[in-house]
Amino acid sequence: MLNKNKASSFSNSSYTFKAYIFLINTVGIIIYLFHVDFLVLPLKHWVMIYVLIASVLIVNHFLIYLPPKGNSISMDSSIYLASLFMFGLPSTLLILGIFSLIYALYRKRIEWWKHLYNFSMYNFMIISTYYTFLEAGGSVGTTGIQNIFPYIISLIVYFGVNITLLYFYFLFMYNEPFKGVLNFGLVREVGMTYSITLILSLVLFVLLKTEKYFGVFLFTILIVMLSIAFKKLLYLYQEASNRVNRDHLTGLYNHGFFKEALKEQFSDCKLLKQPLTLAFLDLDDFKKYNDRNGHLQGDR
Repeated sequence: MLNKNKASSFSNSSYTFKAYIFLINTVGIIIYLFHVDFLVLPLKHWVMIYVLIASVLIVNHFLIYLPPKGNSISMDSSIYLASLFMFGLPSTLLILGIFSLIYALYRKRIEWWKHLYNFSMYNFMIISTYYTFLEAGGSVGTTGIQNIFPYIISLIVYFGVNITLLYFYFLFMYNEPFKGVLNFGLVREVGMTYSITLILSLVLFVLLKTEKYFGVFLFTILIVMLSIAFKKLLYLYQEASNRVNRDHLTGLYNHGFFKEALKEQFSDCKLLKQPLTLAFLDLDDFKKYNDRNGHLQGDR
């Protein structure tokens, strides 16, 4: 059982977390309703909105899995950013809102407040990115080298808002900061992911400028092919890793895997400032069996 102090701390953390979720969701809905407009868009824009929603649905299904741990990323942010740079804020928010509703109906097992928090988080990210893009001198619907600096600055804001909201999410949920954010390796990996997101958003932006619907189709096919290719790469990596790290007779992890796992544990404990306990046990003194009965019998 929890002692009174721990129980009180957990209870306070729970109340703080609920208050944080309520605040983000409420403000997210308010700023969404303030910025979105369902009436002023012409019919051709609605057609493009539905096409982009279909693309978001597809890329959320075909995730890109990255070795070695199989972390997955979705390229939906590339579509939101490309729409933001090409069509502006109202159209992008409509895409986000309709997709979020469809996704919530499709993934009913996920708690409603998580859907709402994810929706609100994207609101903050997209709206802050849009105004940063304009303040940095960017021009909606315009391609050219003059927009490179606004693109980069706005993407940094997009990334920063995402990390900040996740930081406070873990801070209030577990009553401790999301310390992994400070890890250089993680920041480097996330930074690389967001760099790919920026490049793909610019690719889609150019395709929207020149080819419109066919451009969205080409972009979606590209993401699907990347997803299949990276999934195959992850499978091959895991197969090779299993051959290297497992004993071919028993299927058990070998000494090489032990060293890798121990190094990873040391790194995590150093980062989180937590102790590490390691125990060695000789289970069966198997060498004596091999010496007495021979290695062939030992293998069997």
